[in-house]
Amino acid sequence: MTQTQPGAGKLARHWNALGRAGQILAITLLTLICAIIVHKGYNDISRIAEKHSGTDFWVELARYAIGNLAGGAKKPE
Repeated sequence: MTQTQPGAGKLARHWNALGRAGQILAITLLTLICAIIVHKGYNDISRIAEKHSGTDFWVELARYAIGNLAGGAKKPE
């Protein structure tokens, strides 16, 4: 049998509570980051849709996405 120190259970519960709080904070921040990315994408695509219609829209969207991947895309005007 192993012997435990008095109060060891309290310490384990304390660390478990901190872990849960950290998980909640991480999930909240991840949700916020995803919301910011979706919002930016929606605005960029809306600007492209306003300027280009029909087939031109898809060509311009592809050009914008490929330029974004390369790191050199300008903001849609």
